[in-house]
Amino acid sequence: MITRRRFLAGSVAAAVGGLVPYRLLADTSRNTRVVIVTDSNAVSGSTVNASVVTQMVNAGIKQLTGQPTIGQAWQSLFPGITASTKVSLKENLSNGERPEPRKAIVHPAVTNAVVEGLRQMPLSGAPIPLENIMVWDLDKPVIVASGYPINFGGAGVQVYYAVEDWWTFVNGGGCGDGLGFDSTHTCTVDHPSYPDTNHHPTNIITGYSDYMIDIGIFGYHSDAGVTGVLKNHYGSFDGVRYPLNPNGYAMHGSGLCQGIPSFSAYIRDSLGNKQRVFMIDGLFGCCLSGPQAAVDCVPKRLIFGTDIVAVDYEMTQILNQYRAGFGSGPVNPAHVAAAAGAPYNLGTNDPAQIDLVQITNPSVPPAQVQNVRTSDVGSDVVITWDAVAGVSNYNVYRHSTAYPQAPGDLVGSTVGTSFTHVGVAGGGSSGFYTVTAEY
Repeated sequence: MITRRRFLAGSVAAAVGGLVPYRLLADTSRNTRVVIVTDSNAVSGSTVNASVVTQMVNAGIKQLTGQPTIGQAWQSLFPGITASTKVSLKENLSNGERPEPRKAIVHPAVTNAVVEGLRQMPLSGAPIPLENIMVWDLDKPVIVASGYPINFGGAGVQVYYAVEDWWTFVNGGGCGDGLGFDSTHTCTVDHPSYPDTNHHPTNIITGYSDYMIDIGIFGYHSDAGVTGVLKNHYGSFDGVRYPLNPNGYAMHGSGLCQGIPSFSAYIRDSLGNKQRVFMIDGLFGCCLSGPQAAVDCVPKRLIFGTDIVAVDYEMTQILNQYRAGFGSGPVNPAHVAAAAGAPYNLGTNDPAQIDLVQITNPSVPPAQVQNVRTSDVGSDVVITWDAVAGVSNYNVYRHSTAYPQAPGDLVGSTVGTSFTHVGVAGGGSSGFYTVTAEY
C-alpha cells in the first residue's frame, strides 16, 4: 500500500518462476491524492526531453487515478466524456516572453503528452478529435513566445487566447481578435477593504470548454506568495488589473484571499464544475522572485491532483525547500488557506488528509529483484533473493497463483535479503511470493 511520503522507483516485482507485474495501491484512508513525478533526465541545460516528459505525465496520471492504462486514466477524470466533448487546457504562459532560453512556463512537451493521453481515451467509435482540444492563456504574445502555434478553426489542436494583447486590453483598447469575456456570467468578489467587484469569465470557458485541465507553473509570486494552479485563473476573468477594476488593485494585496478562490469556486458552482484535474509544470521554476522572473531552480518535477488546494499546498512545500537552500524564508500563501475554508471549500491544505505519492525517475528502468527462491524449513517458508543497490527495504507478498492479476497479501518487510514466513508450510497448501524493492 502506498502511504504518504512513499517514494516509488517503479512497480516491478520478482516471483518464483519469473518476473510478475505488481500494481501498488493508494492509501484510501486519506481524502485526496497528489502525485509528484521527478525525473533527473527531464531536462538537460535549457532543453526539455520530450520523451521523458511523456513518461512522467503517463506515470503521474495513472498513479493519480489508479487506472491500468493511460487512456482509461484520462477518461476516468471526465464523467460521460464522448468524442464530441470539448476539453481545454488553461496554461500559465506568462513567462513566455522572457529572453532566457530556460523559462518557467507550461512547456509544449507537457502539453503534447497530455494531448496524446487524451487521444488514447477508449471512447465509443473514435478518439476525441484534436479540434476538440484547446490550449489557451490570456493573451496572444505569451502563447506565441512560449512556442505554441496559434490555431483557431484549422485542423489540429486549437491554440488561442482571450485577448489579442493584454496591455492594450487593460488600457481600454478591447480584446482585439481574442475570444473575449462572457458578460452573461458574473462572478462577484466580496473584498475585505473595498466595495464588491464584478468579473466575467472568458468565452473560452463558457463556450469552448466542457471540461478543463488547469496547468500552472512552479513559482514564487511577490504578492500572492506562489503562482500554482489557483492563481492561474487570474488569466481567465476580466477586471483583475487596474484600470478595468474600478477599485484599482483590489484583486491584489488583501483582495487575493477573496479574488483567487472566488474564481475557482465560481467555475465549480456556476459553470458546471468543469475543472477536473490540476497539474503543475515544475521542469523549471522561480523560487526567489516572480511572477515574471528568470529561472533560478530546476525541480524537474510535474505535480498532479484532483484537489486544487492540495496541489498548491504540496507545490509550496517544495518551493520552500528550494528557498531554504538559498537562505530565504518560507512563503505561506494566504489564498491557499482561504481556498480550503468557508465559503469556498475548494479542497484541503491539511497534510494529514493528503495521500502524497512521489515517483522518481520513471524513464529509468528500475532495478529488478532477481533470483527469488523459497525453501521449507519445518512449518516455515524462507524466501531469499539477490540484493538490489540503493534499496531502503524490501516488501514480501504472498499470492495464491503463480501469475497474480491482483495484489497479494503483504506478509512482511525487511532491509535484508531474506524473510521467513512462519507457519505456512505443509498441510497441502501452496503459495507464491513476490518481492518488491522500495527506494
